[in-house]
Amino acid sequence: MIVNRQGMPIRFAFAPGSDAHIKACGKLTLGSPADSILYVDAAYTNYKLEDQLREERVQLPSARRRNARRQHPREIVYVQKYRPKRIETADSQITRRFPKTIATVTARAQTQG
Repeated sequence: MIVNRQGMPIRFAFAPGSDAHIKACGKLTLGSPADSILYVDAAYTNYKLEDQLREERVQLPSARRRNARRQHPREIVYVQKYRPKRIETADSQITRRFPKTIATVTARAQTQG
């Protein structure tokens, strides 16, 4: 999910649980306006994607682990502490409207006799 400065969702995607988060992140970032900054957590560290977006003038400063090759300036690290809270708040407001359970029926395969 991508939210604006006010925490309003502007882009989101549902992906199968078997997909890696970084794969969905790559799809979400396509077409982002130039000079955008998209803060993501450490699960989204992908130097190749960061470099590709940098060419499009889009920053993707993912949270870094201590042993990461590329570290961010202190200002970015400070902002990263507060940005995920906006995403989590928007996510919880959306999922609150989902049903608690979903009843499904699986069709049985017919066998030829």
